[in-house]
Amino acid sequence: MELSDCDLGAASEGFFGAHSSIFFKSADDEFLIFIDKKNN
Repeated sequence: MELSDCDLGAASEGFFGAHSSIFFKSADDEFLIFIDKKNN
């Protein structure tokens, strides 16, 4: 954001894989982040 002089930013990070306790089921976790530097 600093290099491109932007006030808004969005990021996404995810994990997709096997469920921890149900071996035949898949599971996922997704984190979404939105940053607004101008309005805090």
